[in-house]
Formats: sequence, structure tokens, C-alpha cells
Amino acid sequence: MMKRAAILIGIALIVSPALAEPGDLRVATIYSSWNQGAFSFKDEWDRLLEARGASHDCYENTQITELAGKLDGYDIVIGCSVLNLENTQDFGPVKEPFMRFLENGGIFLLTDASYASSHAVIGTWSPDFALSSATASAHSRPSEETRRISLGNAPGLAQVPHDLLPLAQAAGHWAHMVCTSPSWQQALVDSDGKPVLAWQPVGKGVLVATSYYSFKRQTASEFGEALLDNLLVLAEGTQAGFQIQELSWGQTSPGTNVARLRVRHAQGRARKTAIRFRVSQGDEILGEDQIPLPVQHHATATAEWPYTIPRRGPIQLELAGLAEGENGPVFRFTKLVDIPNLLEPFAWKRHYYRSDTHAELRVDFLPQQPFVSAGHRLEVQAVVKGVVGAVVTVPPESQDVNVPLVGLPVGKGVLAVSLWRQDEKLGGAEQSFEIALDPYVRILPDRSCQVGGKPFFPLGMYIVSWKLKGTEAILEKMQAIAAGGFNVVHVGVRSEEEFRAVLDEAKRLSIMIIPEGGIAVKNPGRFKEHPSILAWNPGDEPDGRGRPPEYMASVVGKIKDQDTSRPTYMTLCVPSTYERYWQAADIIAPDPYPIPRKSIAYVADCVERLQEVMQRGKPIWAIPQAFGGYSSWKRVPTPEEERNMTYQCLVHGARGLIYYTYWDGRFDMAEHPELWAMMTQLAREVRQLTPLLLDGSPEQVLKLGTDGAVHVLLKSAQGRHYAIAVNTMSAPVEAVSVPVTQVYTGIIKELFGDGEATARDGRLTLKLSPLGVQVYACP
Repeated sequence: MMKRAAILIGIALIVSPALAEPGDLRVATIYSSWNQGAFSFKDEWDRLLEARGASHDCYENTQITELAGKLDGYDIVIGCSVLNLENTQDFGPVKEPFMRFLENGGIFLLTDASYASSHAVIGTWSPDFALSSATASAHSRPSEETRRISLGNAPGLAQVPHDLLPLAQAAGHWAHMVCTSPSWQQALVDSDGKPVLAWQPVGKGVLVATSYYSFKRQTASEFGEALLDNLLVLAEGTQAGFQIQELSWGQTSPGTNVARLRVRHAQGRARKTAIRFRVSQGDEILGEDQIPLPVQHHATATAEWPYTIPRRGPIQLELAGLAEGENGPVFRFTKLVDIPNLLEPFAWKRHYYRSDTHAELRVDFLPQQPFVSAGHRLEVQAVVKGVVGAVVTVPPESQDVNVPLVGLPVGKGVLAVSLWRQDEKLGGAEQSFEIALDPYVRILPDRSCQVGGKPFFPLGMYIVSWKLKGTEAILEKMQAIAAGGFNVVHVGVRSEEEFRAVLDEAKRLSIMIIPEGGIAVKNPGRFKEHPSILAWNPGDEPDGRGRPPEYMASVVGKIKDQDTSRPTYMTLCVPSTYERYWQAADIIAPDPYPIPRKSIAYVADCVERLQEVMQRGKPIWAIPQAFGGYSSWKRVPTPEEERNMTYQCLVHGARGLIYYTYWDGRFDMAEHPELWAMMTQLAREVRQLTPLLLDGSPEQVLKLGTDGAVHVLLKSAQGRHYAIAVNTMSAPVEAVSVPVTQVYTGIIKELFGDGEATARDGRLTLKLSPLGVQVYACP
């Protein structure tokens, strides 16, 4: 049990911990069949454990007796989320083997400790393990204050070697624990003062409980990865008779730093102890010192070590605890620090085309100390196949640089950045990029779309196909959408065979496909020759799922490495994140769903906000709400609301519409004939307006009437002057006067209804019903 002499925690600037020897760690996880046989959390720890080379076995809660007989073969047992919520088991009969496992040095980690069935797992073993739980204010009254996490009365588990506080804050929680036994030590507490992470020593082992859950989510995964490291450190120290209460490496920057270690002698007799510090690069030791650590029985001592990092590049810091009577270190930690170059270039976009005149590059300037601007400069240029582009010279500071591409050939190259002091080059860095042939699906400078050189206005619907049984069910819904007049289907695919069937059916129906996830996005190069793929979706609503924009940009880059002939399409669901995410993909698709909770004008607000953030530099393919009847969307939109939301998107410059949804497992458009009739009507109207929507002529958007509730688009195309007016109020507008530039006098009939407007003296006067929409084409 726990036979390792020491734990080696490797920590890079981006944390990626690992054991000293892959395969040393032996882990068992316990899961249940939740939800209704879906085994949703069976694999939630797989990626983390595989990444660190741990051997790993999974046991269903119904197999707990089998696991109890094999505990000697494991170092850690992890109770997965909802581990005992379905097919609930009595863990009392396995008390003795699990207590022996803990007392001999094992670790038991109970996650998602938010259910009585989970509390009972450990509560049946000892009164000291008693727990209950309650809903946290972070869930019942969400706010920045109620989501706050703080250190508890025993914070060591939350601090060494990783600071869990920011990770826990990001992971989010809905429940906290109530420790009914005083044996529990609280590492992290929420705003209610209740623990979300608690632990207690059991013999030589450690028992840990946390209300955090679903460790497949990226934010929770990062918390779980760091927690696992901290837990190993706690357990290792407990076995050696020490509790590591604080470990700080200082700033880990070039020059002088100070490392700090605080240790408590936890059990057994007091021993002479020393701490060895070492700095190295490769096999070369750059600095080393050994400091006595006088620590009495059940007392705490602190060691500090000033050290110097004399070079840039990969540096290893090592801290080892040496105790009297031990042949080797009783604990050892390393921190791997890559001291960065002076310059760090970053490109949101790495793939360009022959028609692009420049590349966009972010240059972060990372000097050891600020440079005096006089005599220093940055030079940036693109190089492709040995052909060097024009040099851009800028001041030595972090900034965005437009790098000229004119005259460069098609191919892979680099965006090269160098720092100069007069004629002396002080440092440099490169960012790879590519200039590709003109794409099959092209986004023009006016943000409109072309497919195979022909204008194309995307008008589509979602099919959330993961719950559909069989490919035929997907194809039938594609056929219905195409028959309704739509030209795009957004659909998830589960296998290569299914994807090819979907693409072939799309070709037959003369529609285009935006695939989501799965085999399609992992291997886009295998399908890029098929003419029915419109765009690639790198991942749905990353802003709502905690996937950072830089991560999404990397996914987009990997897709474009295989297929530069199509754009990427990314949905965003949180307007406050638009500014952070918009650069990560080619097409941004906001999905405002206001019915029935919000003002219907929320649609325009979101599209308008995104236009402002992007400075109209990228196309918006909006996702109007075409569903309801579940969750917080208690009803479906009325036909009038659907038409209103559609035209709000068009008035504010959407270059495509992909409605959510035709079918998602909880909503079926076929069961709502009145709404579907409006959808097909809108498809006809949008097709008739396509020449206007794709025309790159200047357009003017006005907000008129009470509180600017009437949104108007003025635009000319093919010799006609158009006015589209949308009333976002549920009250009529008796008269609204729209200023127009064309000279025309008379009565103008509405294009898609019985309404009429009067043109006189450079103004168009019209009347709008509640939520009414009118479209006029003036000579």
C-alpha cells in the first residue's frame, strides 16, 4: 500500500502534473448506472488518470463486494459523481476492508457528496465520517458574492502544491456539506461558511469528501487534476509523519526569488529534519542549499530559501525533505518552469488566403525588466517558402500587428518577430501560419457567403440528433427541413458511416450541412472533398461550458490544418463573453432565446452588441429561438414572435439564420403545425429577400418611436430601395416616420402583407401592429 518512497510533482507554467514513474499510481473508481442506465459518470476520471499514467479500474456500485476484496491492489479509491444514487447499495458490509485500506495508507476520495446515498457510503463505516448536505446559496441565490469560495480551518489540502481556490471558484458548486462529526477538517468553505472540501486522517491514510462533481467539465477537470496532486502530497506527508501546510516557490522569474515551506510534525517522535533546495537545468546544477528545519512533536516550522534563476528556458526547482533515520527523502517536489522568451507571439487565426492582404498577430513583450524605448524596436514580417514579406517596425511593447502578406506565395510559413537594440538582435520568436488557395466556402469582405463561387445565404435549422435512433431518423428530418424551404441543416454525427449518409442525402436534397462534434470535427480532412459541407463547428457554446477562447482557437487551428476550404462556425450564448471569444472562429453565431422570460428585443440587443464588438469584421449567423415547452422556456414562440425575432436579426446585419431547432429530443417541430407554417413562410420571404441580404451596399439601421422600439433597416439593392421595420413592442405603433433618401411620393404596398406606407417629402410613414413586421421596396 502506497509503496512509493516519495512523490514527484511536476508543475509547468501551464499545470500538467505527473508522477515520477508512470504507472506507479493504482486507482479504482466507483460509479453507478445513473441516469437510467446511461452510466453518465463512469468515465469522468479516465482522462485525468490516463494523462498521469495511472493504472485504473472501474467498478459499478453493485460490484462493491468485488472491489472490497481487491483493495490491497490500489492506492486511491474515488467515488464518482452520483456513485450510489441509482441501484443504491449498502456499503456497511464492506466496512472492515475499507477501514483497513485507509488505516494502512490508502486514500478514499468521495466526490459529489451532495446526496444522502453518497453520505451513507462512508457514514456506515464510522460515526467520525458522518456527513449531510444542503443546497448552497451559490445555487439558490446566484451572485458573485454567493459564489465566493474561501479557505477553511485546515487549508493545507487546498494550498499544497497547488492553490485550489481559483480552480474551485471556476468549477462551481450547487451544494455544500454539513460535517456532523468534528473529525472533519475543512479545506474550502463557501459563502455560507459550509465546507465544499473536507478531509480527515484515518491511520496512515486519508479520507476526503467534496461536493464538487462532474469532473469531465473542463473547469471541474482542472480542479480535480490539482486536487489529486494535493491529495497525494497530503497522504505522503501523513505517512511520513508530516503535514505540508504551505509550499511557495516565489515568483519563479529570472533573478532572485524566495521559496517557502511550512511543515507540521503530525505523529510519532520528533526527528532531526532538513530541507534541500536545488535549481538545475538539464543535468547542470545551478544552485543548491540545505537548511535545517527544527520541528518539535506536533509543532510547526518554516524554512525559507533565497535562490537565483540565472537563465531563461526550462528550469527545474527541487525541494526535498530529509529526516533522521530515512535512507532517502520523505517527500520531494519539483516545479518545472519554462522562463519564457522575451517575445511571445500569438495568432487567433493561422490560416489565410491569397486574397488576404495582411495577417493579424498579437505580440506580447516579456522582458526581464522594462526596456528603454530609445534605441529598441520590434520587427515583424511574414516568410513563406523563403519569400520574405515587407517588414513592419513598431515600438517595443505588447501590441497587435498587421503583418503584410502581399506578394507571398501559397504555402506554409512563419510570422517572425525580432527585438533589436540598434544593430544588435536581442531575441526573436515565430508563429506558424499558412496561405491557402481560395476556399470552396468563402466569406467575402462584406461578410456575405459564397459556395463554389456562387452567392449563398445560409437559412437552416438544427437537428440535435444524439438521441435519435438510427441514421434514417436523421435523414427523414433533413428531408422535412429541405421541403420547408431551408438550405442548411446543423446536425451531430456519431460515426463516419452516418456522416457520409448525411452528406450524400444533403447532396441529393441540394442543401448544406454544418456538422457538430464527433468524427466529423476530429477528422475533417477525410470529408473535405464532399461538396455538401458548409462549415465546421468546433464546439457548441464554449462560453457557457467554460472552454477558454484560446482553447477554441487551437481547435479551430487543428480543423483548418486539415481543411482550409471552409470556415468555422461557433455559437456563443453569453453576451458578456462576446469580446473574449469572437476572434476564435470565422463565423460567430449568437443564440438569444428570450421567449418567454425576456423582452423580445433581447434578440436585437445581442446581435447589435456582437456587431459592435467585432466592428462588423466577421459574419453573424444568428440562431433565432424556434422551440419551447421545457426547462425555463415554458412555451414555444407564437408565429408573430418568430417572425419578429427573425427580422430583428436581419435588420441588425445577420448574414445567415440557423434556427434552433427542428428536433432536440424534448421539442419536435412536427408537433407544432402553426409554428412550422410560419417557418416555411419565413423561408419563402428570406429567399425573396436574398438579393438584398447578400448585396454589399451600405445599410443604415435606425431605432425610432417610443424608447427606440421600432427597428428599421434602410438599404438599396439592384435599383430598389428597401425599408424593413420591426416593432419590438406588444402594443401597436399608430404612426412611425422613417427618413428616406429616395425621392418618391405615393402609397407603397407591403411586400409580404396587406399593409401600406405613405411616401412624401423624403419620409416613409407607416403603422405597425403589436410585434408587427413590414417590408417595403420603393422604386
